[in-house]
Amino acid sequence: MLLQQGAQAYVDGDYSTAISRFTAATMQQPDSPLAFYDLGVARLSAGSKDGFADLEHADALACNVFLHYLVAAWRVARDLDVPVVDISLYFQAQ
Repeated sequence: MLLQQGAQAYVDGDYSTAISRFTAATMQQPDSPLAFYDLGVARLSAGSKDGFADLEHADALACNVFLHYLVAAWRVARDLDVPVVDISLYFQAQ
């Protein structure tokens, strides 16, 4: 429920609420790569470079090629200083 609430807040552009929900989700499920990924994306979207640490942690927790690909895309975008169009949270909100 926290992830869906956070995703909806993210979609609504309310990054502070999204970050709050995703932070709570990481505390409830500290082994959830998706919770850390969502937190990282929300932090990056809010302008905090701390989100990269969350993405790295999500990648370390995951046994998921798709998540690994998403984290790699964020790394490349950071290195090239280009924006990322990541719609995964829009799907989670639904």
